[in-house]
Amino acid sequence: METRDYLRILREEIHSTVIATVDENGRPVTRVIDIMLTDENSLSVCRNREKITGGA
Repeated sequence: METRDYLRILREEIHSTVIATVDENGRPVTRVIDIMLTDENSLSVCRNREKITGGA
């Protein structure tokens, strides 16, 4: 399989996934995201700041 095949599976079959980062204290922060856009070599993730930070 090629990169585009994996990206298509992520977008069309899996669709929702968890992205993890760390906060200013080094603690993990996770969010469920929907993968909406892909091309041959990459995917795009959009986020809503209000949703992530609770409107702060």
